[in-house]
Amino acid sequence: LSLGTRTLVGTLWPVADDAMHAVMLRLHRTLSTGRSIAEAIAAVQSDASVPDRESVAASALCCLGAGH
Repeated sequence: LSLGTRTLVGTLWPVADDAMHAVMLRLHRTLSTGRSIAEAIAAVQSDASVPDRESVAASALCCLGAGH
């Protein structure tokens, strides 16, 4: 962040690659609608239709930086 990156998306704990892959696909689809990264993460995390493993993976996401 100190070198100019405005936003960093990471996880708070280790998650299964296959579960996170599905979550990241949804995150990028949501971003393509014009939402900010913070809004997109919140939307993916609140999606009640995702399977349990993916819900856990989505809940691990965090946004550092500007978030817009």
